[in-house]
Amino acid sequence: MAADDESLTAPHRRLGYEILPISQKDLATTQTSVPLILPNDFQYDSTSGKLVKQAGVKRTHLVVVDEALELLQDITDPVSVLGICGPSRSGKSYVLSRMAGAHDAFELGNKMNCQTLGIWMGTKVLRNREKGFTTILIDSEGTDASDAAHVGILVITVLLTTQLIYNTKNVPKKKDLEELKALIHVTGKILAKENEEVADDMGEHRRMFPNFMWLLRDVYLKCVHPDTGEEMSATDYVKTVVFRNDSQETSQERIGRVISLAFRYVEAFTLPAPGLGEVLIHPV
Repeated sequence: MAADDESLTAPHRRLGYEILPISQKDLATTQTSVPLILPNDFQYDSTSGKLVKQAGVKRTHLVVVDEALELLQDITDPVSVLGICGPSRSGKSYVLSRMAGAHDAFELGNKMNCQTLGIWMGTKVLRNREKGFTTILIDSEGTDASDAAHVGILVITVLLTTQLIYNTKNVPKKKDLEELKALIHVTGKILAKENEEVADDMGEHRRMFPNFMWLLRDVYLKCVHPDTGEEMSATDYVKTVVFRNDSQETSQERIGRVISLAFRYVEAFTLPAPGLGEVLIHPV
């Protein structure tokens, strides 16, 4: 770990976490993340740590990367999985890198096109010795494409994770929920019978879904109830304003209702834009 990452790991230690290699196997490269699932038109070169585009192959489905599975086999602890999803080029990889105690544990890019393809897994994990579990970090491709492979990535990310972060920028709006419309279909297939609405009481089925946290980036405005003018928490604002179900439910509000019903815990947090001078982590 680089010396300039020392300040990034201090909060982890205060919370009882160590940052450790995911496996005792020697990686062929110094990669800090590896692909877990890729579109079929790409292959992973483990020697160089790079993706290779397959000429003449059309993207139609997803494939599991054997190298990632081999690394996972060394974990014997109970596992939790923290994953992130959201629109492309919105800073998902950077947020996850900071959680891994580094600036670039997941590859960052300076181009407008998508940097992350498929689902990637960090080669470092967060180990909590006191509680005896290991947290794996996974990064996912942007949700703002509509083809079947992209939808599959979102669904797999949801079903793999224990804690799901939905990462967007600025004020939360109902249209942001359109990025997650695939959730309606997956919850319907898993939790409800064909041609029936999702039940209001998910019961034991909720155990199949992670906690849902909406991370609102670059926010400096207050969350205020539009009717009463009272200041609210980000969680209450999302639940009562963005997810609000009026008498005529829209497709966006239906997505919000499904999120509220299917996920065990739903919460939201705001992060101010860099340079505003706010302290995000206070010393204990």
